[in-house]
Amino acid sequence: MSQPRIEYQPALDGLRALAVAAVIAYHLGYPWAQGGFLGVDAFFVLSGYLITSLLLAERSDTGRVSLRGFWTRRARRLLPALFVMLTAVCLCAAVAVPDIQLGTLRGDAFAAIFYVSNWHAISAGQSYFSLFAAPLPLAHLWSLAIEEQFYLLWPLIVLGLLRLSGGTRRGLWIGTIGGIVGSQIAMTLLYSDSNPSRAYYGTEARAHTILIGCLLALIIRARPDLTARAGIALQAVGVVALGAVVTAFKFGDASARYFNGGSLAFAIGVALVIAAATAPRGPLRTVLSIAPVRYIGRISYGLYLWHWPVIVYMTEARVGLSSNALNVARLVVTFAITIASFHLIEAPILRGTGRLGRVRVRSALLPVGLSVVVASVLIGTAGATSPTRVLGRVTGSLGICGSAPSFEIRDATRELRRLGHISAPAPIGGRRRLAVFGDSRACSILTGLELVGREVHATVANGAILGCGIVAGTITPTNHMMIRSWALGCPDRVNRIVDHVTAASHPEVMLWLSGWELADLDAGGHDAVFGTPEHRQLLLDRMEALYRRARAPGRKLVILTLPEESPGTDYSPTKEVGPRTAILNAIFREFASRHPADVAIVDFARHLCPTGQPCSPQHDGIHPRPRDGIHFSAEGSAWAAKWLWPQLLAIWPEPASPTSSPRQ
Repeated sequence: MSQPRIEYQPALDGLRALAVAAVIAYHLGYPWAQGGFLGVDAFFVLSGYLITSLLLAERSDTGRVSLRGFWTRRARRLLPALFVMLTAVCLCAAVAVPDIQLGTLRGDAFAAIFYVSNWHAISAGQSYFSLFAAPLPLAHLWSLAIEEQFYLLWPLIVLGLLRLSGGTRRGLWIGTIGGIVGSQIAMTLLYSDSNPSRAYYGTEARAHTILIGCLLALIIRARPDLTARAGIALQAVGVVALGAVVTAFKFGDASARYFNGGSLAFAIGVALVIAAATAPRGPLRTVLSIAPVRYIGRISYGLYLWHWPVIVYMTEARVGLSSNALNVARLVVTFAITIASFHLIEAPILRGTGRLGRVRVRSALLPVGLSVVVASVLIGTAGATSPTRVLGRVTGSLGICGSAPSFEIRDATRELRRLGHISAPAPIGGRRRLAVFGDSRACSILTGLELVGREVHATVANGAILGCGIVAGTITPTNHMMIRSWALGCPDRVNRIVDHVTAASHPEVMLWLSGWELADLDAGGHDAVFGTPEHRQLLLDRMEALYRRARAPGRKLVILTLPEESPGTDYSPTKEVGPRTAILNAIFREFASRHPADVAIVDFARHLCPTGQPCSPQHDGIHPRPRDGIHFSAEGSAWAAKWLWPQLLAIWPEPASPTSSPRQ
């Protein structure tokens, strides 16, 4: 059966190139592409437009739509590259992914095979906006899942609505417009400031962006020819719309505005660009049809598939590069793999040419490919271990750091043997109970604290949240490359995890180490600039609120002073960090002086940096923070914990409280 045809529009490949470039720049962390995630929305609009145009063209040309033919073409277009990428990612995971993440990767891979990654992410409590805090190589496949679900359901919906309306498109018009309205309402109702991922991942909440493209296809099929005046007006509107789309890629953020109509407005803007770019003549068609840009658009599917795993696996520590040099290397590898995949695998299968395009070979590719992928997933994730630090299902959306991989525990244990054991008597009535709170800095010393904790008869509960200061609240987007929606949810995450950990573990000592408090803060519509009286008072007020929230009879809050950065392999010194750190530590001491009976300061900064800045990288024959000068290695966590525990025992509330039954 011949494939239905619509006129090839080279400018749409140019628009694809623009969209995938925005997404890649966003994932590379460039601040000038903070709205680059909107490139996914542009792909959704394009998909809706093209697929609906194909279905309507086939219906018009043949009087019917071959569902089998449609789904077969989609499978030939999408599955080969996906299967190759999944196989490579999972096999590399055996050596590149910590054991603790392998179980998550296995679930992500099987969800990707069956195109349910978005619903898997929702059920697992994963957040798209925490990608940079705990990157997983298949986290980007949620959008392909939504598109595939659309490819599966939309032809059935189109045929059903056409049949219900007696072959006319009236029912399709009503259904499409109704779907847009219903989807936008769903996104608005599902959105939550603290965890926007349900509204971001949900198929029903994202459907309106695809349906805008479907509506555009209906409009163009109904009005294929425009008057000269209307054509000029369309080109003018298209140019303005393209400017708005590019501006959104630069300045957009996934705040409440995006979920309450912003995504709909952006999708309409993309639709206007498509309408102008597909006109017979016009500036957008010319600009977006430039050959190199058009080629990037042709391979954009592969670029999207491969760029994120390459970013996750090509780290500074593995390749010895940093900053722009590292990103250039990532782009080179991404393009090399994509081009090879496109010309050697995808194009031959899709066109039916070459050895892979032979009918007999093609018919065997699906079962063989599926078998290879499944085997690769099982082999690559065979070393998966259970997360022993994760506190129930709430940790998925909260972003709590997971258990240390086995090699980190081994390295930390070896360092502890070198340093020698701590001798501490067992407390009366049970074990000592410590709870650790903070950001990724606190997470990086947990392994050492837990191992030394066994020597001093203590349990260690984990309340460290990746990418959130304990009292910072919401940081402003101009200070750090933190995803805005993730930052917006930090206050709620902190409150929830403090409540959860204190209720579950009844700690006698709460240990706090975090550094996001160095940032300028969102003070309810305006920035509280670090170092100003407003910022100081805001921090003190929030520390007071945390103190009241977690206070209990006999419980101590121990605050670690924040150490300066030290040189490391990925070290990029910041001139402002030194003065800011000194100011922040002074605020900590001021707060502790207000509550001398319950709050204590341990001068962690002086231990790590006895002479101030620049902070010495070497201590006792090791480099505790070898990579970025901020986070501790496994050996560094053991070294730090060996010093910290005696400091904690010296101020531990005495006598240690007997173990009590957990409060309900």
